[in-house]
Amino acid sequence: MKSRVSFLRKQTALLLTALLLLSCCSILAFAQSVGTVKAKQTARTNRTATVTWTKSGTVTGCEVLRYNKQTKKYESLGKTTKTAYKLSALAPGEEYAVMLRPYATVGGKQTAGKAVKLRVYTAISAVSKLSHTETTETSHKLTWKKVTGAEKYLVYYYNAAAKKFNLLGETANNYAVIRQLKPGTLYKYRVRAVSVASDGKRILADKSKTYTAYTVPGSIKNFRVTDLTTTSYRLQWDAAAGATGYIVYRFDPNTGDYAEVTKTAAPSYTVRGLAAGTTDYYQVCAYAMLQKVSRAGAILKAQGVTTKPETVAPKYVSGDPARGKFKIKWTPNENVDGYRVFVTETEGKNYTQVLEVPLAATKTAVVKLDKKCDKLFVYLQTYLVTDAGRVYSDYSPALIVTTPPPATTTGTAAQTTTASAKK
Repeated sequence: MKSRVSFLRKQTALLLTALLLLSCCSILAFAQSVGTVKAKQTARTNRTATVTWTKSGTVTGCEVLRYNKQTKKYESLGKTTKTAYKLSALAPGEEYAVMLRPYATVGGKQTAGKAVKLRVYTAISAVSKLSHTETTETSHKLTWKKVTGAEKYLVYYYNAAAKKFNLLGETANNYAVIRQLKPGTLYKYRVRAVSVASDGKRILADKSKTYTAYTVPGSIKNFRVTDLTTTSYRLQWDAAAGATGYIVYRFDPNTGDYAEVTKTAAPSYTVRGLAAGTTDYYQVCAYAMLQKVSRAGAILKAQGVTTKPETVAPKYVSGDPARGKFKIKWTPNENVDGYRVFVTETEGKNYTQVLEVPLAATKTAVVKLDKKCDKLFVYLQTYLVTDAGRVYSDYSPALIVTTPPPATTTGTAAQTTTASAKK
């Protein structure tokens, strides 16, 4: 009897075990029959990311979960029977971990399938509000508005030869100083914002609209004055790189400022109709016509220019060059700062300065010679002292002094003049 009871117990246990295994296999088979999904990101904006998927098997829908970095857990965003889901209220230029958990609904009950994980990314805005500052003849600073979510920016320049934009470089700042450029030249740029995810994926914004910047023409160098007379002179300077022309300014004492006098295509300008011994101040800059706009370069600092003063004619008073000394006189020029006296034995050549008289009101001077001679040519020259140095007049007509001297100091036998005047 005991053995029969024991046998029945064993049979019952085996039956229960079989039923339990059958139940587990059925549940496992049903879970496997839920099917799978394949997902990918198909769209993005600055604040949204769209995920789509394809499903297989008996998948009814998907639960969408997003990873929370603070709680370090995936949190459910909701369930959908559609094959797309748009995540919203995201930050620009960020990456997000997303999980899709497929499920099947049978008899009012939901059974989850194998979850799928993927990363999605939001977009970043295109760069806008480009401008350039700190413009020189060989450089300028390109600036733009910061883009939310951008970690760096790619700067492109237009290569005219290749007819395309090439990458110039990248920067973490919202500006780039571009150097080694040509003076008076237009340059085209585009800038692209970039966000870099933790997995190294670069999220690129669209390129900005094309922005045109420029450099100014070269500065004025080697300014000089030529063809100086009592009423005119010529201003000259070296040609500036990239210049279309030049602007000449003159100081106006009535307004206390510089006013434009002329524009000239040549690196020179002749000023006429001036009074002798007068000073004017000039500034000059080069300009380049770029996109029908005149772009001026650096302005040359003020340059003072003085016309030659009027000279005065010497007259014989007394003395004898054969004795090494004689006296001359002249009508003073109150508009000068002084006089210089020159002598030569050969008319118009080999002038030797023998005296300087630094007083405008002086009327006479005694000329002492290093050596005695029978005939001399005497010249006077006036001068002005300016900030740029002295400005000398032309040589006066020659006074010829000979020996023997006249019988009286009032006579004119020993004093003659020539019409020659050497500059």
